[in-house]
Amino acid sequence: VGTHPGVHLYTLGQRRGLGVALGERAYVAALDPARNRVILGRKEDLLFQGIVVDELNWFYRPGDRFEAWVKVRHLHREAPARVEVQDGVAHVTFEEPQWAPAPGQVAAFYRGEILLGGGLIREAIR
Repeated sequence: VGTHPGVHLYTLGQRRGLGVALGERAYVAALDPARNRVILGRKEDLLFQGIVVDELNWFYRPGDRFEAWVKVRHLHREAPARVEVQDGVAHVTFEEPQWAPAPGQVAAFYRGEILLGGGLIREAIR
């Protein structure tokens, strides 16, 4: 639908600054750096059932499989999820799909108000 100044300037879920008018709200639904493509979609196109998190840093790790509240964006509410840690990578499955967990952003794991740890989102899973 148009051109852009560089895929590195966009993030999953971004709505502002896209420079296109499509007759309905458009969001960055996916990024394809290899092809320098920014893929737009609707809000519902940004719902993901899980995430893969690496570069983990733990304050307290309750085991290899546990339930936690997971926060995927600064202004995002924590959501209940199952977490399975394997070979230093956390595989997170949410009870309800979450909106726009962006690769490169931080995911934080909580038990109540206690921060268990966190890491970088490597991939969002539909």
